[in-house]
Amino acid sequence: MKLLPLQNSVTDVGYEIENLNNKIDMLDELIDNASESEKMELLNQRTELYSEKLYQLEEQYNTLKNLQSGMKSELITFGFKFDAEGLIDNYN
Repeated sequence: MKLLPLQNSVTDVGYEIENLNNKIDMLDELIDNASESEKMELLNQRTELYSEKLYQLEEQYNTLKNLQSGMKSELITFGFKFDAEGLIDNYN
């Protein structure tokens, strides 16, 4: 099935986001226990992780939109019709 690479991509990005969440959680613990001089560097690292997380979330969103479009196209080949909101119009 041609949609499988997109589905795998969603899973891969999901794992990456979970990994980033774990790193952010660990940094939060370090920040709570850090000296004032160490906190600034740790906060900068956390900011970088949030930036990476934002990028990964945008990638996941785009991949999901592509997957949705592919699935819709595939369903159209089976005779399904969609309304303006993207809902199946002829399922009765």
